[in-house]
Amino acid sequence: MAQDNYDKTRLRSAYTYVVISVSLVLLTLSILGFLVLNSKFLSDHIKENLKLSIFFKEDVNSLELKKIEKSLRLREYIKSVDYISKDRAGQILKRDLGEDFIDFIGYNPLSESMDIKLKSYYVDPDNIKKLEDELIDNPIVLDVSYDSYLVKRIVNNINKVSMYLIIISSIFILISIILINNSIRLALYSKRFLIKTMQLVGATEWFISKPFLLKSISIGITSSVISSALFFSGLYYVDKVFPNIITDNMMTFVILVLGIFISGIVILLLSTFIMLRRLLHISAQQMHY
Repeated sequence: MAQDNYDKTRLRSAYTYVVISVSLVLLTLSILGFLVLNSKFLSDHIKENLKLSIFFKEDVNSLELKKIEKSLRLREYIKSVDYISKDRAGQILKRDLGEDFIDFIGYNPLSESMDIKLKSYYVDPDNIKKLEDELIDNPIVLDVSYDSYLVKRIVNNINKVSMYLIIISSIFILISIILINNSIRLALYSKRFLIKTMQLVGATEWFISKPFLLKSISIGITSSVISSALFFSGLYYVDKVFPNIITDNMMTFVILVLGIFISGIVILLLSTFIMLRRLLHISAQQMHY
């Protein structure tokens, strides 16, 4: 009786260790998965806030301005067009300077202008240069202004970060699979004598494997719930401290949660199945090593 209680305690401890280990691994994968998915949101947010300013000549009339504004708004790759009149430009500069420069110089020297923002997929140095050349050729356009150096830096850095995230995620996925597999192997290896005894009394491989496979599904679900709870608790805190850096696209979180659950269950099932096959075909001599 005492031995049975001891064995049950050991078994519970082994599976508790597996649950904790798998939960931590899935939590790490959740964080990496979120960084990969959210990096797209952050990169799009940065790209779509880059501004390209079009300045018009002094003699431009309102009909010409409306025509070019309508033409720009109809372009599929343009996110927004903001027309800035001379008066509005003067008010903005007055606010930035903290004094009325128009009263000082006696007139408003600023031009009519438009600020355009591009959709993220179009933000590329070559695309923007092509758009700049096209706009400059328009007879009513005085100048086109944007920070070309900043555009190049942002595009290059985003591409580098994306590549590094993919590499790091791939490495961590491999490490996670190895860790989960080792945890399952240790838990099952401690039951090798029970498995062999069941074989000797005539139990089929499926009869022996079924409870272990069901247990692995249970562990996968439990670990996924724990890791998801920890992850979303941390995400809630991050959003409170650093608002507006986390995507509000619910599909991202749905994909993430499903990925956590499916990954946890599939990896555990495969690891359990592979280890069971090994234990079911192990010799009596090998069981003692």
